[in-house]
Amino acid sequence: MRAVAWLGLLLAPCLAQAQPRKVYLRHCGADSRRLLDELATEADPVRAAARLDALLGRAARPASRGLLCEVGPHTLRSLRAELVLRLAAAAPEVRAALARRQGAAATALRGAGASPEKVLARYPLAPAAAVAALELWSDLSERGAFADALALAEELGPLLPSLREGPAALARLALAQAAAGDPAAPATLRALAKLDPERAAVREPAVRAALGRGAAASAGPRGGARLREVARRRLVRTPATRAAAPAVATVLGREAVVVADGTRVWIFDGEGVLQGKAPLGEASTDPLPPTAGLRVRPALYAGLVFAPLVVERWLAPGRARPGADPAIAGRYHCLAALDPAGGRIRWWDGDASEGGSPPGWGACDPAQRELLRRGHAVAVASDGQRVYVALTVKGEEPELWIAAYEALGSRSSLALRAAWPQAAHLLSSERSTGGSGDEPAEAEITAALVLDGRGRLLCTTSVGLAACVRTRDGELLWAQEPRPSPRARRSFRLRRGGRVRAVEEPAPAVLVDGPRGRVAVFLARAALVAARVRDGVTAWERPRGPAQRLLAAGGRAIAYGGVDARAFDAQGKLVGRAAFDLPCAGEAARSGRVLVFPTRRSGSRPLVVLERWILGEGGALRAPVDGRQTVLRAESGPVHLAPIPGGVVATSSKQAVFFRWE
Repeated sequence: MRAVAWLGLLLAPCLAQAQPRKVYLRHCGADSRRLLDELATEADPVRAAARLDALLGRAARPASRGLLCEVGPHTLRSLRAELVLRLAAAAPEVRAALARRQGAAATALRGAGASPEKVLARYPLAPAAAVAALELWSDLSERGAFADALALAEELGPLLPSLREGPAALARLALAQAAAGDPAAPATLRALAKLDPERAAVREPAVRAALGRGAAASAGPRGGARLREVARRRLVRTPATRAAAPAVATVLGREAVVVADGTRVWIFDGEGVLQGKAPLGEASTDPLPPTAGLRVRPALYAGLVFAPLVVERWLAPGRARPGADPAIAGRYHCLAALDPAGGRIRWWDGDASEGGSPPGWGACDPAQRELLRRGHAVAVASDGQRVYVALTVKGEEPELWIAAYEALGSRSSLALRAAWPQAAHLLSSERSTGGSGDEPAEAEITAALVLDGRGRLLCTTSVGLAACVRTRDGELLWAQEPRPSPRARRSFRLRRGGRVRAVEEPAPAVLVDGPRGRVAVFLARAALVAARVRDGVTAWERPRGPAQRLLAAGGRAIAYGGVDARAFDAQGKLVGRAAFDLPCAGEAARSGRVLVFPTRRSGSRPLVVLERWILGEGGALRAPVDGRQTVLRAESGPVHLAPIPGGVVATSSKQAVFFRWE
């Protein structure tokens, strides 16, 4: 009995850490759910319009921002997004009654100086809403936010035909699609040519030029091409027994290849020549990242490289909570902006150094400025208009937020301001372990961000939740609950505080276009799930199997892990499969239709082998005769690949190796 008791004490920390954790979402109130239920069965157009008007008023309140309602199995949608979809499907009599009801109020609100966004949110069917939508479209186009303009047309086009119908609307839409790289631009141009050939002829050169640039950028090597090593750069000098987290490479701009491991950032050119680095953690006694496996993906915005980096508490004393013990070495995931020319830090959200100045801020909501200061930046993304940051805020119930910031000034005197009225709150969670805030700070919830190029930001999380946020204003559009593990004794519901087990790192979602629209494919705990991007409805669901990562190629979603890779089309049909000779060791890379997977042989003499596969026209995966190539020896940890112009870069915790196709 005494031995059993000691064994229980020894295993208690491990068992406590393995316990699933509760995750909470914000749901709309009972009154709103009741009105939605009554609306579905209301036959009288006038009463239905009255209920819709009441619900639109609630959804337009700032306090209702981000409230979700359950619309299907594992699917939740924001109250406003649900109302827009119901308006599009409503009977013409109901829409006409609502337009009459909202007309005078919308005109009065617009006359009072309200922004087009407020008019569209509160009175989407009023005549004043059509004018407001065109004003908003013009403003977005002038600022170059063509992806946001496309999202506006897709969302409100069924309600406001002036956004998508007629020669003028098609001309605007074709230009925005071409600028955003949307493959639907030629079809829109053909539709415009039938209505107004002269206007189509004016738009055609710009559309063709934009599509030609995208086709040239996506061209890859021939199927029989091999990789030739051109440069090998060592990243860390730590002892072999204390390897840092695996680095990940990102291509930013035309030439810059940014490699980051959580505490350091290296900037290379396409040939592997070091251009600059930011060793924020080298002066620390423990420069290693606190979260093993946290893949840091930098983003290029305003001519600077934005990346979340880990610093210790003594470098940011102002971040410690009141009463915290300074002897305990806490860590913080800060957001830093680096000059790509030399790696010099131009902006960061930490404390001012001695004799230095604090980070620059423009006219910014204090709450969002404090959110960036208190939160741990775990992911960044940028579309050129804003920089988006996923933040974990620690506390009694750790939270995950997404905030967006705009740059002011030049690179040498950068200042940021909040780009959204409010940050997007995704979820709250119970603490994974007990203890006080004096413990070394780790990002208990991690995330990955992906932009769809049409005004939406997709977020996958380490607790299995996937969500979609509108980039124009930060509105949470929909969320997909994680699927329970097959080994779980019972299912769960996030709305009731269901428990899920956290995974170490989330795989970014991939986007696949199909005949029924674009779908986002992501890993949701025990399943591989595809959700329609426009409304969050589950398009299909397949067993996850050994898949650990995802890759988009040739209109297919490649789920790979272990010794297996599967290719699915937009409808969820299995169209190709590959079997590796060795287990997959990290992230794969795509160059055109050539896919490169890193595989690893373990043992006393580990090595990494790259396996090349060809993606056929129908999605079949075919291995060339000489498809295997040994590139890295004595590598026992994960190795991630990333495509660069004309080649591939392989990064690990120790080195970055640059290859060229030949």
